Amino acid sequence: TVRLGRERAIMLYGIANAVSFAFIILGVFTKIFPYYAFLALLPLPLAVKNFFIAKKTIGNPQAFIPAIRGAVLVYSISVMLLAISYIIV
Repeated sequence: TVRLGRERAIMLYGIANAVSFAFIILGVFTKIFPYYAFLALLPLPLAVKNFFIAKKTIGNPQAFIPAIRGAVLVYSISVMLLAISYIIV
């Protein structure tokens, strides 16, 4: 964030989330991922919420903590659901 600045870092975070979810969709449509990989999209609303929390609390480190927790939660849930999609096939 030092080189990018806070605002650009938040935008990069949002873009990275969008690209990650787009890859899941693309992977299912190209049959690289199993159909159940769509389950990994379930935390998408939480990812959007975290993005807006991060934008709103960018100048207050204490208020920014829920956005960080949410980002870890989104990642953990998505990876877990993606792994489960391979198990249930």
